[in-house]
Amino acid sequence: MRRWLVSLALAVVTMPGSAEAEDLRVELASHTITTSITAPPRAAAPRVAGLPASVEVDLGAVTITTGGRKIRHPLGRPDGTSWIACGRSRVVFGFAARPGGHADSIVAIDPVTGAIAWRRAVDSLFAAELVDDLIAVERAGTLDILDVRTGNTVGTTPIAGQRIQAVCRPGRGDLHLKTQGDLIAIDRGTGAVRWVQPATAIGNPAVTVDAVVDAWVDRATHRFGIVTYHPATGQRLDSIDLGATGGWYDRERIELAPDGSREVLVSAMFAVA
Repeated sequence: MRRWLVSLALAVVTMPGSAEAEDLRVELASHTITTSITAPPRAAAPRVAGLPASVEVDLGAVTITTGGRKIRHPLGRPDGTSWIACGRSRVVFGFAARPGGHADSIVAIDPVTGAIAWRRAVDSLFAAELVDDLIAVERAGTLDILDVRTGNTVGTTPIAGQRIQAVCRPGRGDLHLKTQGDLIAIDRGTGAVRWVQPATAIGNPAVTVDAVVDAWVDRATHRFGIVTYHPATGQRLDSIDLGATGGWYDRERIELAPDGSREVLVSAMFAVA
């Protein structure tokens, strides 16, 4: 019988009142090691959220129901749909018109009229909704920010890691997107990329009053912790070590969440078969 050794860590870290006030401080920490006969749950792949009721997706096509009639648009091969992202006014599909394993075309459809708003031939790996009419489209080595109303690229930046894994959408201020190698700050109004910092841990970033917080993992020393960045400039402010990962592991996930205005909750999981 296969068993899993799971290292779980929980910490509450107090943030300084300003960038110059004080260092990060651990208020509460716990670390347990458990075993399980089942694998820890893997984080689910991002799902299509807010797909309009008028839109129906099936094998190789999308159907829009409007004004009592159905409008059907083909989307390449039957198994070619790679990703779907919903802007405020468009539903955008990345699909493969030819064999290759990832999208080579993008089409945006108006869910009210059923009309195709625009098409682009772009090789893309994945996409995610940001806010309003902005989506992030991941290409090999590049992240593009698109305005779904026009299909125009309004921001772009080179990236080191692939696979968009988290988008932080606070009620105000910048958006923060994370891949498996980058933390990226994006202007929520224009889609411009403000700054990029390297990311070493799988999980989501968090935004507090004075800082953007991300987790880090040092795989050489088997330690992990969090690091803070200035929201406007991306300048590194401080870092704190939160303990050992437990050695080599097969799966990891570090979740961050603001816990009040000056604290952040850190929940970490490292598991090995």
